[in-house]
Amino acid sequence: MAQWVARQRGFPDAPGLNFADVDDLSPDLLDRTNPLIVLSPLVVRNTDAVEVADRLQKLGFRGRYRVVADPLPDTDIIHLEVATVAPGLDFGIMSLPLLGLKD
Repeated sequence: MAQWVARQRGFPDAPGLNFADVDDLSPDLLDRTNPLIVLSPLVVRNTDAVEVADRLQKLGFRGRYRVVADPLPDTDIIHLEVATVAPGLDFGIMSLPLLGLKD
């Protein structure tokens, strides 16, 4: 989030929408916000979707986890890696071109 703000990008202000760094994912955060869905870029700094999925699985997250990415030529490997570390997680990839979410 700090990098996003440093680039002078704003965050949408909508009821029920919360923003957090990957490092902030914790049981307390999930208890307080009770998210139905978690969104993240495919890769941010030194963290990728597989690591986020693993962390969510270990925290007992039961909602949906969606990665937002530019269109990718082959998403099967990403789905396979996520299923390996977080087999019960509801995971998917949302392809939204040209969002400027790259780090």
